[in-house]
Amino acid sequence: MTIQLPANVMGDGFSAASNAVTVGYLEEAPELSATVLTAAGSSGNARVLLSLSQPLDKASTVRVFARSGTAVEGRDFAAFDRTLVLPAGVHAVDLKLPLYSQAGFVPDRTFYLELEPGEGLTIGQAEVSVVIRAPGADDLVDSDADGLPDEWEIAHFGDLSASADGDPDGDLM
Repeated sequence: MTIQLPANVMGDGFSAASNAVTVGYLEEAPELSATVLTAAGSSGNARVLLSLSQPLDKASTVRVFARSGTAVEGRDFAAFDRTLVLPAGVHAVDLKLPLYSQAGFVPDRTFYLELEPGEGLTIGQAEVSVVIRAPGADDLVDSDADGLPDEWEIAHFGDLSASADGDPDGDLM
């Protein structure tokens, strides 16, 4: 944007030959958030959706690493420390973290994912709790309470916008 100034304005950065100055503005950097979709001890993987508040204008990175809580690295989950490249235009990434199954009854356990933003990103919550649910517990997560398990809904529809009352294929069933 260019602003015209009166001819009698002088000061740092201005000359008598020009009475115009160009002003730029900064856009907000996309914010990265993480949502745990599933972390059932019997599933083999924890699924975490990394999503951006807006698509990236240019590629960036995010470092994602796990640290122990009541769930222990090497016993309950595989070591995870990766720098993911997020290409321009991306809006979400589905991340799978390997879990180890345990024999016998094992109570719910928690580990943490740490997120470190790359250039051009902000992070609303730098630490995400991942609860590994006890094997045999109700492994179906329905975070939007629509009667459809999140994992199934994402596999069939790509997101969590469908409902149990809908008929996306038009078969009246």
